[in-house]
Amino acid sequence: MTVSAAQCSHSFERVFVEPHNEAGGYAVVMNVPGTAVFVGLDKHDEHEGERFAEHRTGLDHLALGVAQRDDLVAWAEHLDALGVAHSRINDVNEPFPYATLIVRDPDNIQLELMWM
Repeated sequence: MTVSAAQCSHSFERVFVEPHNEAGGYAVVMNVPGTAVFVGLDKHDEHEGERFAEHRTGLDHLALGVAQRDDLVAWAEHLDALGVAHSRINDVNEPFPYATLIVRDPDNIQLELMWM
């Protein structure tokens, strides 16, 4: 995907707030209108200055969009062929239809492939 300079001059707008399972945590999902650029800003109440833990300090996760839901199936098959552990494809309907496939990098950071 290419984002033009004109598109970059637009401001992000809040799309929705996604509560996390742990008490008090949430993500504010922002979008540059008219683009496929989304950013989720996560807040976790648990933090005592310790080293990285995805629900406290550091990068919570990185989400990358795919064009079609079938791309998630292809990724799952590719990861299976490489022997890389991953989640099942998770289909969600609220607040809008989307699906995710989760894999973790060698540092255990969650990488989320997402179709909307």
